[in-house]
Amino acid sequence: MSGTTYIAPPYVWGIAAAILIYLAMVGYLMNYLKNAHRSTWNQLGSPRFVPPIGYVLPSIKFIFWSDYKGLRDSRLAILIWLVRILFALCLGLIVAGELLHFLPTR
Repeated sequence: MSGTTYIAPPYVWGIAAAILIYLAMVGYLMNYLKNAHRSTWNQLGSPRFVPPIGYVLPSIKFIFWSDYKGLRDSRLAILIWLVRILFALCLGLIVAGELLHFLPTR
């Protein structure tokens, strides 16, 4: 009996890489907040890599609204923008892959 091994196309590997980089940046951002702005990190519920759902919304609000500007930290601002750009990249790659049929069918 012969079997075939499925190997995802390069586009799928690119999406996977972008998502992994995004997750790593979010982890780095939360670690930076923990070390540089402990009170803000506590207000967000001390977010971890896999936080309880109740802490996800404050973290999303902090990243995608202007809450971080009150801290007046240029490095934090750069990290926030990198996370935003990576999120948009991941979302854009997935939507483009669906629309252009680059993603494998089920």
